[in-house]
Amino acid sequence: LTTQEFESLALVKSAFFKYNLSLLSYRNAVIVFTDPEIRIVVGFPPGSENFLSFTLGLTFDDQDFTEHYNSVPLIRYARQEVLEKESCVAFYVRPPRPGAYKLLIYAKHKQGETAIASSDPPESTENLYGAVCEYRLMARVSHNVCLPPFPPCQTGNYGQTEMAKRFNIRAVCREPAVRAIQGTVELRFASTDPNRPLPRLMGQLKCALLSAEALDHCILQRTLSTESALLIFLPEAGEYGLEVYANDPARDGSSYFAVRIQKYFKKHFLHHHHHHHHHHHHHHHHHHHHHLIIIIIIIIIIIIIIIIIIIIIIIIIIIIINLIVIINVITNNINHHHHHHHHHHHHHHHHHHHHHNQSIVIIIIIIIIIIIIIIIIIIIFFFFFFFFFSSLKHKFLAPCLIMSSQIWQYLLTSDRASPVRGLPSLPPAYLGPGPKFSELGLSTVSHSDPFIRADTGELCVHLAFQQNLPLKLMAQLLFATNDASEDCSHMILQQTRMNQVYFLLRFPRTGFFKLQLYALPENDRNDSLPGVYNYLIEASECHRLRGQVMPFPQQFAHWRRGCYLETPTEGILGLEANGRLSSQPPDSLPFSVSIPNAFAVAVVVGDEWTQLDPKGDRWEGSIPMKGHWGIERKLAVCASYAANDVNYSTLLEYSLAL
Repeated sequence: LTTQEFESLALVKSAFFKYNLSLLSYRNAVIVFTDPEIRIVVGFPPGSENFLSFTLGLTFDDQDFTEHYNSVPLIRYARQEVLEKESCVAFYVRPPRPGAYKLLIYAKHKQGETAIASSDPPESTENLYGAVCEYRLMARVSHNVCLPPFPPCQTGNYGQTEMAKRFNIRAVCREPAVRAIQGTVELRFASTDPNRPLPRLMGQLKCALLSAEALDHCILQRTLSTESALLIFLPEAGEYGLEVYANDPARDGSSYFAVRIQKYFKKHFLHHHHHHHHHHHHHHHHHHHHHLIIIIIIIIIIIIIIIIIIIIIIIIIIIIINLIVIINVITNNINHHHHHHHHHHHHHHHHHHHHHNQSIVIIIIIIIIIIIIIIIIIIIFFFFFFFFFSSLKHKFLAPCLIMSSQIWQYLLTSDRASPVRGLPSLPPAYLGPGPKFSELGLSTVSHSDPFIRADTGELCVHLAFQQNLPLKLMAQLLFATNDASEDCSHMILQQTRMNQVYFLLRFPRTGFFKLQLYALPENDRNDSLPGVYNYLIEASECHRLRGQVMPFPQQFAHWRRGCYLETPTEGILGLEANGRLSSQPPDSLPFSVSIPNAFAVAVVVGDEWTQLDPKGDRWEGSIPMKGHWGIERKLAVCASYAANDVNYSTLLEYSLAL
């Protein structure tokens, strides 16, 4: 190493050696580059990623070490990621314009697990970031290739966060930068301990160029047996940040938010304040203040509102007092006019007036003070209510709730917009099995993933229940694109064979559908069935039969007990392509249906009853239709369950084309 080489080496500090770091990409203090993005890599000893954390500061290399470019913090033009396999940390910088920059890299020992769990971080110097190395960047990029800032995430730190270790979860995709395929990204997270439940996951997309509304309804979260999956449909081509949050319902229950808030304030008010004494060069905590700023703004707005209310009230008081004074003056003048006529009487009257006015003013002031106190109490109560009641917490505070539980951050890039639009917003834990599902002995046979992509206009969803616990099931199909809720349950045919249940679906239009399944034991008297499983289906084709949307026949309660329909499955009989009755409708219709435990089965059109014949486990027959076409509107399949049963129960009802 010559003296000249030594002098041109990057400026490293004592902490660099203390942490046993190494420069893996650029060794010299000055980096001249022409690419729109530069990657600087610092190595650390294998295993150190568990107790070292890094951050960076970026400024212009000018007199003031300016930290902003066009009022955007420069730190937004940088990001970092830890590569565990290679035992290094990579820093990416994209200069917003040509020129000279100063890049500072900081490191610190992470707080131990105990420190994270307790609410008081140990106030030791170990816990502060210390500069480890410094570079001067000379960006010789032409203005027109300069890149926009990275997505506006809470931090510029991509990959796993320190919080991730607290949850029973690990990312299947370890690379923080992911390219979308056809505008779509799927990220999976597996449980580290299969005996513990997976935490609830939630994703938030960030994009510098799109509004928050444009980024709504882009993420589908669902739980598979041992994995949790996020499916992201990117609304435009471009670059996105994805923040992944975890919430452990068992642990982070109702007290979760209050504790986090205290910790957050403690950490950011005391801790960062502490920072500044040690290193005045700290340009790295801009992005941490994101949530803090929001909270401070909310508090300021409330204070301003209270002040405005008080000012308005004071103005009203002044106006009232002025009015009273004016009225006084007028009454005094009138009284003065009558002075000579009623001297004694007037004197008494004047005093009476004076006291009367004073008491009115006092009463008004007291009322106003009471109103102010009530308003302040209402505001304080509202806030306490907001912060500490967990039922409301999930509705209103979902965005705030996630403050401390971010477990991962990805950088997603896409060369096109996803064709998928109108993803409905689903409540957490909506998709997949409900608590009653396994309790009733149900299992999925055809689709264990609660998100289904259907590309033929039809779908068969197959489930099974236990032979020794027969169930009555029912299903609801709802069109759900853009949060519509249009019932399409007439497009479901429920078929049961032994302990197997098939739901045949036909999609009247393309888009998203919710399939909601309900069940109870067969002998349960209750008619309202609880939900047991929810699917979300994306139908890319819609069903047409001879150009028509063909519903299934309507199915009644008795149908749900083990019945199966062979033919006909068309809910409207005799229909032609023009949507009307066929010009040559068939003279008779063949029927074949399986109805367990039935004593007799009949098909009813108008006043005509046709008994079906038992053949094996089926009831079959040919129904004469000649005299009914164009006159009757309905056809029913009915069954009686005992020899002495005079009442027939309707199981199926068809419409007849007119």
